[in-house]
Amino acid sequence: QTSRSEDINHLFTQFDEAIKSDVDSAKIYLDSATTLYHHLPEKKAELSPLSRIGYLNALRGKYTDALISLDSASSQLESMKNTNSFEYFYQKSMINRYYGITYQKMDRLEKCQDYYYQNVVLLDSLIKNHSENIELKILLAKNYYNLSVAQSFRQHLDKMLEYNQYAEKIYKEIDDQESLGSIYFNYGNYYYLKQQLDSAVLHYHKTIDHAQKYGQQELIFKSYNNFASIFLANENYELAEKYLVKSVQYLDSFKTTLSDRSFVYLQLGKMYLDQGEYEKAEPYTFKAYEILKEGISLEQLTYAYEDLTALYKGKNDYKTALGFHEKYTQLSDSIMNIETEKSIQNMQAQYDLLAKETENKLLKEQNEKDEALLKIHRKNNVYLGIAIFLLLAILVYGYFINSKYKKLNRKLIRSNQDLEDSNREKDGLMSVVAHDLRSPLNKVRGLVNLIKMTGNLNEEQQDILRVVFKEIDNGNDLIRDLLDLSAYESSESLKIESFDLNNFMQKSTQHYQLIADYKNIRIQSDFSDEIFVATDMELLKRI
Repeated sequence: QTSRSEDINHLFTQFDEAIKSDVDSAKIYLDSATTLYHHLPEKKAELSPLSRIGYLNALRGKYTDALISLDSASSQLESMKNTNSFEYFYQKSMINRYYGITYQKMDRLEKCQDYYYQNVVLLDSLIKNHSENIELKILLAKNYYNLSVAQSFRQHLDKMLEYNQYAEKIYKEIDDQESLGSIYFNYGNYYYLKQQLDSAVLHYHKTIDHAQKYGQQELIFKSYNNFASIFLANENYELAEKYLVKSVQYLDSFKTTLSDRSFVYLQLGKMYLDQGEYEKAEPYTFKAYEILKEGISLEQLTYAYEDLTALYKGKNDYKTALGFHEKYTQLSDSIMNIETEKSIQNMQAQYDLLAKETENKLLKEQNEKDEALLKIHRKNNVYLGIAIFLLLAILVYGYFINSKYKKLNRKLIRSNQDLEDSNREKDGLMSVVAHDLRSPLNKVRGLVNLIKMTGNLNEEQQDILRVVFKEIDNGNDLIRDLLDLSAYESSESLKIESFDLNNFMQKSTQHYQLIADYKNIRIQSDFSDEIFVATDMELLKRI
């Protein structure tokens, strides 16, 4: 597993390098990586070749296949167990970049920009947590460069310049001198589009100097071509010829495409034709024709037929010129039909993509609605569970309180019964005590009456007998009070009346005056003011 994973990553590195200049070689590396991947016992998303297959299809003009592969790669990535891992976000940034390149080649520039923007935000957030990761910064710089190129297609030149400056800043920060060549070349393109040709020439020269230092032959070749275009536009054929000849010399210094070769030959041949130098034009025009007749580019082949027509017409070979003109006419009509069919296919592909995007959008919205409803159901179930729990808790608590109340009630009933029994016993006891106390008092009263009946009592003796009678009455009153108190406790009835408290106190002190005199006690009182109270007078007397 480990060995195969390392082999796949190595093949991916070779693919990434080869794709810059040779699509066919890159496909060989990718096919090998795909074969190894299918033999892995555990399919890991980070080792999947799907995203690079999509990228390769985009470069080969198979845009529908490219998007299908990228969609599959994206879905496979989302199935990763840890979608918060560094590897997940890194792979997502790669897929987003390939989406951007695909839509850029489809001329769907708004869609292309969306993916580049997403990637810039994603990579920027990753770099905050992995500031030492050079590979992430390189990816961010590439996305800014891609954004700059996309803006050039839309003629948004200020944005083109801004994003190119961001990319340059990052490359300089990480000291990636080699990648600065493409930045300088893009500056040249910016000034070329702004028609500031002196600045454009300056930056193309800077690109060439830099590219020669790092062996970037393709950048040198492209710069020479752009030089030639500038000088041809200004009809400066001498300098245009100089740089086109240099372009031809660089064709064999790196693996150029047949389309690049034919383009240079056509451009050089056309320059000589415009100057009437037919002998010089003929070999380059025929070289382009020999390449293009194999079907490399039908559009360039029409230019070759047109130039060959002009060439032989200039050489007064009208028969040959007529033959090439007929081929030019037939191919132009054929291309128009092909372009029409291609346009229809392209519109159909765009319609299919739009329909798929709409379907995915509707599916996503439906999933969001289902998820929202599921959340509501879950929330309602939670609330219902809480309500049931609270209801059960209330019932249990109510049952507990009710049981406790009944228990206390039974205890209170028993206590009341015990209290009533105690009161009955007390009332009975009071009756017995009152009866037993009244008997000796009545006997004393009878004896005192006998003494009184003997006569011959002096005044003092009579006063003493009156005091004795009074105390006997007081004792009886006390016994009556005990019985009345019991009655009051049971009936709670009082005889409330208003009376003068001073008058009441005078009468009460007179009762004790004789005893006080006998004991040489002086009772002094002052009852000058009237004081009225409301109470039971009889009970007050007994205090």
